[in-house]
Amino acid sequence: MVGASAGGVHALPIVIASLPRQLPASVVIVLHMAPGADRYLADGAAGLAAIREVGGRAVVQDPSEAEYPDMPTAALAQVGADFTVPLSEIGATLRALVVEPAPTLPIPHQVALEAALDRGPASPEVVGRLGEQTALSCPECHGPMWQVGNARRYRCYLGHAATARTMLADSHQDVERALWMAIRSLHDRAGTYETLARDAERVGNSLSATQYHTKARETRDATELARQFMLELLQRTAP
Repeated sequence: MVGASAGGVHALPIVIASLPRQLPASVVIVLHMAPGADRYLADGAAGLAAIREVGGRAVVQDPSEAEYPDMPTAALAQVGADFTVPLSEIGATLRALVVEPAPTLPIPHQVALEAALDRGPASPEVVGRLGEQTALSCPECHGPMWQVGNARRYRCYLGHAATARTMLADSHQDVERALWMAIRSLHDRAGTYETLARDAERVGNSLSATQYHTKARETRDATELARQFMLELLQRTAP
């Protein structure tokens, strides 16, 4: 039995592509997502799709009775299932399936290609076989990304994987970090003006001191305006 959560879904193509074609045993892959792991739902569904593409059977918990229905709902919407059953019936369904003869299907080209990509970097030409290159940048290495099939999944030639949902979350964090850095810079600038004002007062240069105090006050006002704008912007653009 193989358990795959948020950290394991990218490894599924490697596992599937590495299994012997005549493996004399049943392989059960349990795919689950913890609450709050919304950004990995598309990855989990993609892992389930890879399983079905090589002849595996998909057993999905009925979302209507699931305590956390996001993963089974995403699986049914994006991939479908051979069996949709309550949690209490999953065990019996698996016991019945493992004694059935399993089909022997060739590894689909896309599954094999993604498995190779997960093992190490590939050339842009190789990654291009997965789909069309997009205008998006990889959130991890900032390289170009290619869309995988019809799903909103993306890969770069270094092997990084992302979905539309994860890219929205990552870009939101990038914007927030950049805005906080700008606000911090404004705050530091106001402090520098105050330091210069005190230096001017110390040597009796009242004109410069007044100018620096004014600059410090204006910069602090601008900092507060920027902070309020940032909070409103982040709230409006949250994924």
